[in-house]
Amino acid sequence: MAGLQRLAIAHTLRKLSLFDPNDTNPHYTTDLVPVQGSIEANFYIKWDSYSGTTGIDISVQTYDPVTDLWFDLIAFSRITAASGSEKETVVSNLGWQLRLKMVGVTGDEQANIGVGAVVKS
Repeated sequence: MAGLQRLAIAHTLRKLSLFDPNDTNPHYTTDLVPVQGSIEANFYIKWDSYSGTTGIDISVQTYDPVTDLWFDLIAFSRITAASGSEKETVVSNLGWQLRLKMVGVTGDEQANIGVGAVVKS
């Protein structure tokens, strides 16, 4: 077809560990993870031993250095089951830095949670 080209582009894949799976604090923000120049990511979450009243909300946030604010890049489904896993994909610029935000809705929640990512630069 005229005007179409097939391009082979090499990308670098990196594995990131965003969260310690042994931490059970239901109100938590992780350290910063630099991702400048990354264009795509698969984010994975796995949990077990959940207990609590209404659930745990977990989001991956990206930092905007111009406004000095954090914005949700993705939000996982609220954790309410005893165990489970989920995958979310982002196909866009990931921003400057990432962090993980976890909030127990009522404060009595606990779970063993691990969150990781594979990013493409």
